[in-house]
Amino acid sequence: MKPEGYPARRRVRRRADFLEAYASGNKRVGRHCVLFARARPGAPARLGITATKKLGKAARRNRAKRLVREAFRGIQPELPQGFDYVVVARHTIFRAKPRELAPELVQLASEASR
Repeated sequence: MKPEGYPARRRVRRRADFLEAYASGNKRVGRHCVLFARARPGAPARLGITATKKLGKAARRNRAKRLVREAFRGIQPELPQGFDYVVVARHTIFRAKPRELAPELVQLASEASR
């Protein structure tokens, strides 16, 4: 793994985990993204990112995911542990920088993890 990489143990990877977050997680809607938080007591916080084809072709979807990943990397110590966070990117994310996206993610995560 690269020094700035995001380890697999800190990512939501299985489809079943994404579906569980959508079905039973707390949902919060922000300007640039929608966040689902699903409790996993005793486990570290994990991140899952969804960028649908509505955002555009693969290059644009990948950019959206990179923006979310970079913002999440910087705020991880501030987030409540024991949750899976699934972020669904919205069209406005392309106008945001990671430093602008980070406060929104912190707010949504703190609201959803109550």
